[in-house]
Amino acid sequence: MNNLSNNKDRGITERERADQIVSSAHETGRNPLDTAGMDTDDEIWISDNPDYEGYIIQEWKDKKDKKDKDKKDKDKKDKDKKDKDKKDKKDKKIH
Repeated sequence: MNNLSNNKDRGITERERADQIVSSAHETGRNPLDTAGMDTDDEIWISDNPDYEGYIIQEWKDKKDKKDKDKKDKDKKDKDKKDKDKKDKKDKKIH
């Protein structure tokens, strides 16, 4: 393993290191295997551990899909509440 990649690797498992890369990519909104803008030590770690690429991309996709679904659900809930409030306001004017 390259010395640069050791900085974030001390005392953690390879899976935990892969999860760090997934989390970082999720937080920044970038594909975890796109090295543009990636920390050098993350890039080196992925290069040194190519067997984790599938795991990293799947975990990232799962997080992205969950975030997208949560946003869609929240938007629907907000719209439903707005529609209900609008209807309630209209009903009050009628009575």
